[in-house]
Parts: sequence; C-alpha cells; structure tokens
Amino acid sequence: MENISKFLSGLAHPLLLPTVLFSCLFHFSPELFPGFNRSAYLYFLGGFLLITFIIPLLAIFALKITGSVTSLQMPTRKERIIPFLFVSLLYCFITYQLATQLTAFPIIYLVMAAISMVVVLQSVFTLFVKVSAHSAGMSGGIGILLAMGYHYDSNIIFQLLVISVVLAGAVMSARLYLNAHTPIEILYGIIIGFIPAFVTLYVLL
Repeated sequence: MENISKFLSGLAHPLLLPTVLFSCLFHFSPELFPGFNRSAYLYFLGGFLLITFIIPLLAIFALKITGSVTSLQMPTRKERIIPFLFVSLLYCFITYQLATQLTAFPIIYLVMAAISMVVVLQSVFTLFVKVSAHSAGMSGGIGILLAMGYHYDSNIIFQLLVISVVLAGAVMSARLYLNAHTPIEILYGIIIGFIPAFVTLYVLL
C-alpha cells in the first residue's frame, strides 16, 4: 500500500496536473480546439510542461540545496510559502501570455485562468494553514471539467469527469495513508481547488 500510495502521489503531482489535463482535452476532445493540429498541440504541451512543471520543480530543488526547504515534498506549511508564491506568479504570467498569444483558442487560456486562480488561493491560504496541494489540484481539475460539461455537450468530458473523481478519491486516500496530510488539510484542498476552478471557468465560458 505504501508503494501504491507513493506512486499515486507522484502520478498526480500538483505541478504535473495542468499538463495532464490539457493532454486529455487535446487527445479526447480535439473539437474544442478547431485548427489546432497534432503538431501544434505537441509543441504546446512540450513548452507547457517545461514552464509549468520542470521550471518550478528546479526552483524547489534549488531551494532544497540552499536549505530553504528540507525536501521536495515540503512537509511543513512554512516551507511551502515561497515555492507556492513563485508558482502563483509564474502561472499568472503564463495565463497572461496565453491570453495575448492564443486569442483564437480561448478555451486554453480560460482553463489556465481557472488553474491559476486555484494556485493563487492555495498560496494565500498557505500563509495561515497547511493545504493539500494534491487535493487542490485534483479537485480543481474536477471543477474545470464540470464547468466545461455545463457548456459543452460532450460524453468524453463526462467520462473524464467520472475518472477524475475516482482518481481524486484514490490520491486523497494515498495522501492520508502516507500521513502527508490530515483530513482537514485534505478538506481545505478540496474547497480551495473545486470552488474557484468551477466558478472561474463557468463564469468565463
């Protein structure tokens, strides 16, 4: 169980979830991105992965080297403040760039706006309480898919939503099993993830 829990935690790493979400949308619902061919979305995903996952991960690793954080898991609330604020600024910058550079594909920057809202609120709450980033990320994805389900008549989105709910339950259980978070920290993540993601995308769409 411990190995499975660690695997699920790594698979659903909060910084990786935006790329996973866009990958699923591109692959299973290409009709949402008219004119966005396979080469274009592969190029987009490569750059997106670099900016939203690899660069923040390297920044956290640099903080570990300097002793600002004790591990890449950042077990304490105080250790998470600087990395979370950095990611918030980075994601907001990415959202702005997407909104100005990909005006023909509003769904891309609108989804990114919802993701950024979750990250920003998570960073703010982390100033006061420890929040499960895994729970916030998974719940944010569910909120985004649910909002899209209201606006697009797509069986695929509904199927992705069901799968996401099941995976979210498994990931949250894994975090509890590993004693990485308490139930209340998981609950904070669910609220901070789902509500702003759903409301932001539902309103903007």
